[in-house]
Amino acid sequence: MSNDQLSDPLNRSDQDESESDFVGNRQFATALLRSEQALRLVSINMPWLSPLVYCVRLQVDAGVNVAAVTRTGVVFVNPNIFATIPMREATYIIAHELLHIALDTFSRETSFDDPKTVNIAHDYIINDLLREEMQMDPPLGGLNLHGAAEWSLEKIVNWMKANPSEKPRVCWDVIQPSLGIMGAALRDAGLAPKTANAHAENGLASVLQPGCDVIFSSLESQLFPNESSSTLPALERVKNAALQAVALKKASAIAQRSMGNDPGNSECYLQAVRSHCQPPWQVALQKWMEAVVPGPRSYARPSRRGADRTDCVLPGKTREGWTLHIVLDTSGSMADVLPECLGAIADFCEAMNVEEVHIIQCDTTVTVDEWVPADSLESYKIEGFGGSDMSPGMLHLAEDREVTAMIVITDGCINYPSELPQIDVLWVLTESASSFEPPYGTVLQMK
Repeated sequence: MSNDQLSDPLNRSDQDESESDFVGNRQFATALLRSEQALRLVSINMPWLSPLVYCVRLQVDAGVNVAAVTRTGVVFVNPNIFATIPMREATYIIAHELLHIALDTFSRETSFDDPKTVNIAHDYIINDLLREEMQMDPPLGGLNLHGAAEWSLEKIVNWMKANPSEKPRVCWDVIQPSLGIMGAALRDAGLAPKTANAHAENGLASVLQPGCDVIFSSLESQLFPNESSSTLPALERVKNAALQAVALKKASAIAQRSMGNDPGNSECYLQAVRSHCQPPWQVALQKWMEAVVPGPRSYARPSRRGADRTDCVLPGKTREGWTLHIVLDTSGSMADVLPECLGAIADFCEAMNVEEVHIIQCDTTVTVDEWVPADSLESYKIEGFGGSDMSPGMLHLAEDREVTAMIVITDGCINYPSELPQIDVLWVLTESASSFEPPYGTVLQMK
């Protein structure tokens, strides 16, 4: 929301500022501040939604009943509601709107005769998901159907058709308080603060169906007719964030049920989290690589070993075509940090001109053995999520006589071979583990 909107939310530039203007401005500012706080609390309560938390934009608008969201990540909140609602309930509502993005409600706009049907059906599903996530029933009389999270959108729609009395008209049952005689007098005198329905004829309220909290693309184009081209980058960012949030949720759910010593049989695509900088651990990794990775030498790159020579120039190692041999711990305990691991690998490959990565995925057995172009790590399928034993993966890689060095990325809560002769091993730990003291190799802390 712009400064102009905050200073004059009613767009009444031709009127002198009155007491009601002051109250309205303060209410808008309070609602914006509290919705920002609720957004941050979403990332604390549901870390897997963090990718969306950091790419959506908040706006205060009296035209929405409670809140609404667009496909490009604009979340509108009602000033009356968010200026006074308890913070836990505000967090629930903001999370509800983010889940419309994560579940891609927008792509189902034309699935049924009325887009509102899609909106309401997903409201049921989302509220049931949040009941478990936040351990609370929907606030503000929100739609409440136990078990809806296990149903498909089509099943919810059929249930509403079979039970017309259960088909709601609104997501949130918000009743605006009566003004009373004194309130009506203040309103007529222009001294009452603005209510949520005061501008029903303008802005959002003019295009948003009553009771809906999803602003489909056809409505968004009416609201922002001049922003179609500028919103495309935002749409792409929101889509990527939604994919990453869903992947993190799936990985987290898999991790919770996949601890132990058995191999996992689950898989999911994860979006790499890139740092776009070279932290200290990557500098240490570079030094280790230069020390252990064999490679052809070229006079195009003078050798550092010959820096003290004046009679001749010694050839240095070339970096073209470097290959990283990586054993990636894909046990259940790694689910939350794997996106950062993929991002770290991608960042290092980019900085060190590594074109291809040899990845061995392992939980208690080798689930994947493949050569991966470095640029395809942005979205990469992980398989496993079972127990934690790197022995099969490390021994499998050691069988290749051309492999002289390997990197094992793990949280340290693993089993591993008691010895691994003639192989240089770099253990890259994603978590602090002072008790992890292998009898061979070099240990490097990622964080």
